[in-house]
Amino acid sequence: MGAFDHIGFVLFSLAVLAAAALSVWFSDHLPIDTFLAFAHFFFFASIALSIWFGRLSLFYALIPIWVIVAALTNSFGLADRLEPKSIDLLRLAAWYIAPLNFAVFAWLEERSFFSFRSFTRALAVALELGIIALIAFGKYAPEALCALSTPLFSPPQALENVPQIALIFCAAAVLSLIAKICVERQNTLDVAMFFAFIGVIVSLFLCPNRAAQTVFFLALALIIATGFARFAYRLAYYDELTGLLGRRALFETLRKLSGRYAVAMIDIDHFKLFNDEYGHDTGDQALKMVAAKLALTRGGAKTYRYGGEEFAIVFNGKNKKEAAPYLEETRAMVEEARFIKRSPKRPKAKLKDYRKVRGKNGDGEHIVVTVSVGASDSENALTPLDVIKSADKALYRAKEQGRNRVVM
Repeated sequence: MGAFDHIGFVLFSLAVLAAAALSVWFSDHLPIDTFLAFAHFFFFASIALSIWFGRLSLFYALIPIWVIVAALTNSFGLADRLEPKSIDLLRLAAWYIAPLNFAVFAWLEERSFFSFRSFTRALAVALELGIIALIAFGKYAPEALCALSTPLFSPPQALENVPQIALIFCAAAVLSLIAKICVERQNTLDVAMFFAFIGVIVSLFLCPNRAAQTVFFLALALIIATGFARFAYRLAYYDELTGLLGRRALFETLRKLSGRYAVAMIDIDHFKLFNDEYGHDTGDQALKMVAAKLALTRGGAKTYRYGGEEFAIVFNGKNKKEAAPYLEETRAMVEEARFIKRSPKRPKAKLKDYRKVRGKNGDGEHIVVTVSVGASDSENALTPLDVIKSADKALYRAKEQGRNRVVM
């Protein structure tokens, strides 16, 4: 999956931030207290989900920001207990804490909530909370933060009120988060973290009053909660290795189908021997290659990983004869793809079941990977399970007839 696979979530996040920006113009007429209550609800729901799924990066990055935003929006009456100067200083502190937290915690490896490394991160967050308390109630915070506001260059007029050191931090954090999204291509939470950071920075830059800040607080809380909901959905329905929908999603789809449809069961030929010869890491790469080719099946097909080296393809609105040309096309595409093994270590044993071709320019050993396919349809089946069983029987016949073929 590419970095832009989450296009739907990206568009949703952009729409939420755009709606928040537009709402700033008439925020004085909005039910701010209601918005604030929903923002805290979504935020605490996200914290609970982050602990439940063991994804604590957002949790650690946002806790100090949440404390500052709670003060700026007078949540729980916090602002009433602080001097106006302290509120301004907290906003200034957020310019430094937000990019630092998002850039650092985004790249740290996830650990159990009760692990030692997680404990050290919690201590770091506690230190930040202590600094925030010092800013809010201490006497020397103004002098300390004046040093952080030292100008380094002549800024554009629109950025005159932005601490220049913090501006550099923000630019570095944006680049860091974009790089993380590109590296962890299947992680929706990285995308959520990026847009949450943008929401925090825009709220600090554009929102001078409580009502506008509350609107953006709700926006970023909604983005984070939606990111966790999407993350949970992918855990439940998608296969992590191949990026395809998994078995649960297959049976959900079949339960919703009615009328005519076809199901094909696909198995990688001699895959156990492949793993024995080349190792499971190389086997995983071969699985991903085959999955990518199967996902290209035409004819309105939807591809699933059934388990192990077995896949399923569903054709809604087609019988097995209509699906056969598309399955044959996909079978040939897998055979012609040729998996490339780039390891410098040559296998000790030579398996007769795999054809090997010397790569050009020394780019590795090319291994011809093939699949066997069995297909059935709903014409004489009572339930979707009957269709799958029938397709499995056809798959076994394909293996008995020599593999690397499609059998109905």
